[in-house]
Amino acid sequence: MTTPMLAPVRKPPHDPLSLLLDGLAGWSVAQASDVMLASGMLRLARNPAALRRLTQDGGSFGGLRLPANMARSPDGTVWLLDAGTGRLLRFDPCRCAFVPVRLLGHGGAIAVGGSRLFASDAGRGWLDVLTLPTTARSDRWRPPEPWQPAGVLVDRHRQVRVADPSSGRLHTFSWTGRYLGYLEGIGASCYLAEDLDGIVYAAGPTTVYRIDADVVTEIADTADELPGRWAPVPPVGRDGAVLLGGLCVPPVPVRFDSSGTRVAAAEAVPAAPYLTSGSVILGPLDSGIDTCVWHRVVLHGDVPAGCSVGVSAFTANAELPGSQIDHLPDAWAARAPAGSADRWDCLIAGDPGRYLWLRLQLAGTGALTPRLAAVEVEFPRISLRRYLPAVYGAEPDSAAFTDRFLSLFDRGLRDVESRIDELPASLDPSATPFLDWLSGWVGLAVDSRLPEPTRRRLLARSARLYDLRGTREGLRELLLIVLGLDQRAPCPQRAREPGRCRCARPGCPPPRPARATAASWMPPPLVLEHFRLRRWLRLGEGRIGSEAQLWGRNIVNRSQLGHGAQVGGTQLKASQDPLRDPFHVYAHRYTVFVPASAGRTPVQRRIMQRLLDFGTPAHTAGTIEYVEPRMRLGVQSCLGLDSVIARVPTGLVLGGTLGATVLTGEAGAAPTPPQLGTTTVLR
Repeated sequence: MTTPMLAPVRKPPHDPLSLLLDGLAGWSVAQASDVMLASGMLRLARNPAALRRLTQDGGSFGGLRLPANMARSPDGTVWLLDAGTGRLLRFDPCRCAFVPVRLLGHGGAIAVGGSRLFASDAGRGWLDVLTLPTTARSDRWRPPEPWQPAGVLVDRHRQVRVADPSSGRLHTFSWTGRYLGYLEGIGASCYLAEDLDGIVYAAGPTTVYRIDADVVTEIADTADELPGRWAPVPPVGRDGAVLLGGLCVPPVPVRFDSSGTRVAAAEAVPAAPYLTSGSVILGPLDSGIDTCVWHRVVLHGDVPAGCSVGVSAFTANAELPGSQIDHLPDAWAARAPAGSADRWDCLIAGDPGRYLWLRLQLAGTGALTPRLAAVEVEFPRISLRRYLPAVYGAEPDSAAFTDRFLSLFDRGLRDVESRIDELPASLDPSATPFLDWLSGWVGLAVDSRLPEPTRRRLLARSARLYDLRGTREGLRELLLIVLGLDQRAPCPQRAREPGRCRCARPGCPPPRPARATAASWMPPPLVLEHFRLRRWLRLGEGRIGSEAQLWGRNIVNRSQLGHGAQVGGTQLKASQDPLRDPFHVYAHRYTVFVPASAGRTPVQRRIMQRLLDFGTPAHTAGTIEYVEPRMRLGVQSCLGLDSVIARVPTGLVLGGTLGATVLTGEAGAAPTPPQLGTTTVLR
């Protein structure tokens, strides 16, 4: 018999049930007036007088980019094509004005990419290509069919996109001018824009389209609701004028219209962005209990200073249509406005009924609006009156008063119970919101710069890591967790393809169990203890001769009387015993081999060094070697220990190739089967 780790699900007779209304579960909106859903939250609607339309302001997409006849080159130069005169103008910061550069003879949209400027000519049906900064015309592009080019855009792939409102197509040219084809479905769009995520938007007189790869979808015509990240541009007013005074020397508050002429520096004060009041009716909410006494409403959200949310409720035993709810103003039980906390609640005052309707009245300042992320409704009412004598509930009015009075204490008790119920989740490494606190509670000093999933896995296996701390296996397991190698699932290999591992793709059927073998991938050793590098002669295997030595004299390069000393080669060592140099050099030392990607930056290297200090025994010295995906003898590979060149092919003679490696023997030696040994030279 096992003891459950989580608290039981709350339900009657001791705990009420609850219904959640939010962006994921659904809001069950019956009616709404001046209230809208935005990003899954309820808030006041936008003020129509303050909306920035994507189809207005001369192609600036509500101020998200410069107007269509204006472009900015990578060096910061602002270019403008005057539709009235057909002149191309350049903004001069010293004069703080637009100066004419050349005459194109037509108006239209322009775009700058690299050292090129593209200008559309709808009248003659071509796209002028100018070279900057000389503005000399280098080419004229046009598709194989007639068109009327309008909006121009150079996307992040250096492709030139041109909108044709006459055919509703989006034409694409390569950077060299090769025509790549067109995309249909953008209607009469004459303006183009691209956000930092590479999403292209096309705007027409009344409709806006979102173009992601080859998928075209129609979106709302409001700049405030447009998703994505946008590059910063000079402020664009509602009249289409651009504030370019910040580019002047010295800066002055100057705005320029679509022809490059100065206009009034100050724009009219815009209207408030939000409406000041609105209401929404949620329901009907079905409790499934006849004559249910609804308990309370819990609101989650943000109510700034000066804003409020009023809550009213109506109950009925039968589901009523919306038209009847509108004509029941006296049946609503109004409550006081909500406060400004992130979470607040109020009791539901009303007659018992199976169905519930909620009316939320939102009030704002015009500049600010309440935002509700979720509404939680609890039912039925389970009062602490059940523990009192029956006389306190004998009369309905007295019982209702007692229930409302005891709910003040009931909320405090339930908050304490909620904390107790959430305690198992707080102690779970994979779910706790108090990760640093729980790590400190068990004494695990985890570097806060590590990714959160890695810190959670370290915390989950902290008991085993403490048991193995100071051992090679413990250090290796710690490194596997930090490097993420413990998360790699081994893939089965097929019996008919020995030595090859092929992971099944999501669309492929699962392999047959009979054809699957053991996992072919195992985590790497990572830790090399230096004592394993000793080369001892063993009786029955070693050959005593001129080439066999117990150990060489060059282990620590000591100077020796009678044998001579070399500058830069031998060293004067006065400590330890020369006869036991192999023990002193290789004992109590190890090297950790980790991928070079784990130490690209100094911060990553410090993290790895702290992990090494945590897991290494006090009497040992360890070093970290960042290895690349290649074999380097003497640096990160040792023949016979952690390197495999290839399998020896059957019948290969000396002088043949083994992969990309050629094995040759001594000069003049007779051909023999290749084997690594005392007579084989690796070149």
